[in-house]
Amino acid sequence: MGSGFVRAACDPPSADVSVVIPVYNHDRFVGAAIESVLSQTVRPREILCIDDGSTDRSARAVEAVAVRHPSVRFWSRPNEGAARTINEAIRAARGRYVAILNSDDLYDPARLLRCLAVLDSDPEAAVVATDVSFVNDQGDAIRFPWYEEVYAFYEKIGDLGLGLANGNFLMTTSNIVGRRTVFAEVGPFDDLRYTHDLDFFLRLLVHGGRLVHLREPLLTYRVHGGNTVSQDLAQVRLETAVVTAFFARRLASVNGTAAREPQYLSRLLKVIDRQQLTRLVALALLHALREGAGVVSPAACLSDPAFRSQASSEMATVELAKPAEPSAAYHQHTTANPPTRQRLIDRILRGSLPRRFFASVRWRSGLDAELEELRSRLERLAGTLDAGRGHAVAGGARFDAELHESISALGGHLTTLEGALNELVARLAECESRLASVETRRAYTDRAARGS
Repeated sequence: MGSGFVRAACDPPSADVSVVIPVYNHDRFVGAAIESVLSQTVRPREILCIDDGSTDRSARAVEAVAVRHPSVRFWSRPNEGAARTINEAIRAARGRYVAILNSDDLYDPARLLRCLAVLDSDPEAAVVATDVSFVNDQGDAIRFPWYEEVYAFYEKIGDLGLGLANGNFLMTTSNIVGRRTVFAEVGPFDDLRYTHDLDFFLRLLVHGGRLVHLREPLLTYRVHGGNTVSQDLAQVRLETAVVTAFFARRLASVNGTAAREPQYLSRLLKVIDRQQLTRLVALALLHALREGAGVVSPAACLSDPAFRSQASSEMATVELAKPAEPSAAYHQHTTANPPTRQRLIDRILRGSLPRRFFASVRWRSGLDAELEELRSRLERLAGTLDAGRGHAVAGGARFDAELHESISALGGHLTTLEGALNELVARLAECESRLASVETRRAYTDRAARGS
């Protein structure tokens, strides 16, 4: 049975689809998001907007639209998080199909028409997702190198599950158009802050649901300072590790499919290692196995104080490092670093502020080349200290303080950071000169002592 497109005079045909829009503190963007749904080449049955306790004028912005468009159903309530808000809206949906749109993203005018055509023509298709384009907070088109990197890996590997484990190139819950029944079959979104979309995609695959990926950019993701995933990169990393651990655990418990065989799990472990998540994934798996029925989902695992304590200790020891290039497939390159260089790089990159700075720059701007150049400069600086290893370790606190002060003042301006690093080079040269002077005096003193 089709989606029931019905055309009235001068109106676009209607479709039996409910569009779900969770709204939270996007008063600048939510109007455009709703308008992108109202401008579809097929008219949805309803648009369900739930304000999740916004503290800005988002609720008023939605109310202004709802007054003019009867198809917009809107209500507000205290904050419960994106996953619970989406689940609530899906339960209230009346359409045969459900599409999700976050309140800062945008639909291409043909998105619903193209996605619903797939679901109508392919009874085995459970969910349709598409390629993604990107705009900034002003609506200007931009590139997003992280997306390009993980998408390239997916194209090379040719497997949806492994591609998503490497990096969620589907990006967001906004990239879901599916049958309403699939949310009952696979289960609702888990109560995760950052990775409820990735967890849903992976659970769908384990469940045997077919996800059709259209190679058309029919969704626009808005990159801005309020993106949830840019708020706490360490927590994003932890949630990703736990979700991936449960993907592996669920795969291991399913029989009868070639993708579930040990060879597939081995490939998955190589992807996990490529992202340097192996220890966190193992920690989550061991915790879930130890606790048994008490830990049935990633959210349950993350809410366990014992696991949180173990994970925090583990994350404190993990060095922030750039993942391998897509062309490296599963192989994680390593290099043997001289002792002083290793300690200097570790000392600088493990500081809380430098970690947040480098991670946020990489995520929000994709300046991989610049970060690689910074890493190269740090390695060259560290190499000059090998002869004075003990003095370099003793001066570590001073270097950390100088770097902390420089990064705090720069606020993300990479060109100014390069100037600060040049200043550090000069200071290190001065330090080496002083060390050489001390060594000369010491040698003179020793010769004098032996002469007496």
